[in-house]
Amino acid sequence: MATMDEQEQRRRRLTAWRGSRRVPARVGADGTLGERLAAPAADASSVHDPDDWTDVYGGGVVADLERRVARLLGMEAAAFFPTGTMTQQVALRCWAGRTGDAAVALHPSPSSS
Repeated sequence: MATMDEQEQRRRRLTAWRGSRRVPARVGADGTLGERLAAPAADASSVHDPDDWTDVYGGGVVADLERRVARLLGMEAAAFFPTGTMTQQVALRCWAGRTGDAAVALHPSPSSS
């Protein structure tokens, strides 16, 4: 058999996987990008009005998300952060503030050098 390029091998594996009745798990790699983006778009109207204006952190879908999460958790409020890194920094600042000293020390990361 002739050697196939990497993309062709991947395409064949995914085609076989999608056609299998039993697989250990169905993860994100089992569909095309278009299929993966179509599913959330199709369900968007069940969560928020897709024709609403884009939220610029102050109203709209982010505010709705925060209210829903707060209600689910039985809290007064919730805050959405777009990245885990930002969330970690805010949590560190909050916990440092509880000690009465806002100063924190961090190990230098490779990206900060």
